[in-house]
Amino acid sequence: MSDPQIYTVGWICAITAEFVAAQAFLDEEHAGPRQTARHDNNSYVLGKTSGHNVVIATLPNGQYGTTSAATVARDMLHSFPNVRIGLIVGIGGGAPSQKHDIRLGDVVVSTPNGGRGGVFHLLTKWIRISGRLRRRAYIDNLLKLYKSHIVYPSSCCDDMCGDDTASEEDDNPAIHYGLIASGNQLMKDAYIWDILIKEKDVLCFEMEAAGLMNHFPCLVIRGICDYSDSHKNKEWQGFAAMMAAAYAKDFLYQIAPDTVEAEEPILNSKRAQFVVPFRRDSDFVNRPDIWSWVETRYAGSEMCFALVGLGGFGKSQVAIQFAHQVHDTSPDTSIFWINASTRATFQDSYRSVAEALELPNRHDPGVNVLALVCNWLQREDVGWWLMIVDNADDVEMLTKTNDQNDESMLIASYLPKTGNGKILVTLRSWDAAEKLMDDGKMILRVSKMETSQALQLLQKKLG
Repeated sequence: MSDPQIYTVGWICAITAEFVAAQAFLDEEHAGPRQTARHDNNSYVLGKTSGHNVVIATLPNGQYGTTSAATVARDMLHSFPNVRIGLIVGIGGGAPSQKHDIRLGDVVVSTPNGGRGGVFHLLTKWIRISGRLRRRAYIDNLLKLYKSHIVYPSSCCDDMCGDDTASEEDDNPAIHYGLIASGNQLMKDAYIWDILIKEKDVLCFEMEAAGLMNHFPCLVIRGICDYSDSHKNKEWQGFAAMMAAAYAKDFLYQIAPDTVEAEEPILNSKRAQFVVPFRRDSDFVNRPDIWSWVETRYAGSEMCFALVGLGGFGKSQVAIQFAHQVHDTSPDTSIFWINASTRATFQDSYRSVAEALELPNRHDPGVNVLALVCNWLQREDVGWWLMIVDNADDVEMLTKTNDQNDESMLIASYLPKTGNGKILVTLRSWDAAEKLMDDGKMILRVSKMETSQALQLLQKKLG
């Protein structure tokens, strides 16, 4: 069996075709790992390519998206703690334009563009209209691409568009460097497609990279297998996966193994913070229905979720226990406890976060510490985090009302909005929770304990 300590390159694939392509470009294949971290369910292939010891992992069968990719990356880093550089290699949808002649079989490589990193986190629920983001309504006008699909179905695409077959003189895939858009859903929306190409100069769309960039900084390499439209098929997936893997092998060939060894392991480069002023309660009585709901929402795609119930019903105790569990199982996740009882406690909690993170300018006279922390946590290069906003019971502090003009102290204005964090809110008012949440499914009403649970708690307290 192979020693996990000797592997310095982490290579992540999403689908079987990518996994097969990655293995095809190994110079030698090693035996499986001697051991893996607890709860690590990843499938691994170990080997050497271009002089580097490489660990290749794939997402669980049938699971896609940023959340699944993030889980695979975290587990890989715990099982192979000396991984120093990361690659995510596979297929993607091309975004050709007048500026970029991107064709099937070409390769797109993530590269910083326009002041951003190489990956743009695509929140598919939002589109940009007149310079502002707004939620896309279900009754929006029929999108241009869907119109074209109705008028000209996919069966006639070859007749209308040609087969995109390269000529004998032009049989080498091109390499494109630029911005890759990543989200949890397939890109089939022509309106968003056009906007992202024009405004962001996006070259490619895919579904995993955004979940990795914050705790598994990596190079994203995508072979183009379609054009991110409604006429998707799998005909080019194998070839595109091979082209991406070939580029990855050549990329590693350009880097000396000693250079990689000199880098700090990824696991050590992100120092997580645990800013929770409460110890784990040894008398805690688990309530399976509530606990399961919290775990499911934490693992889901939505960012914010809430527990609503009267005082003393156990909302905060569940939140405390959950914070400690996340800290135990995901030590690379920062956890911040925010007391939202009053404006003063809310601000003091943010100040504690700023101190823990050692944020620049936090001691400057007149600095808005709320904005400072919020903006920092929204950065693309910040690691994964969980924020618990406890006792957000003052409705006037949560969201803007019709007669409010000052948003400077509204909680909602300073809750970070990003793809690399989760926010659990506890509060008493269901109406307030609905104002704060976008989806009623992200709110759970916490009722009083069942009799058996209450008796169990009493027995624990009495010793």
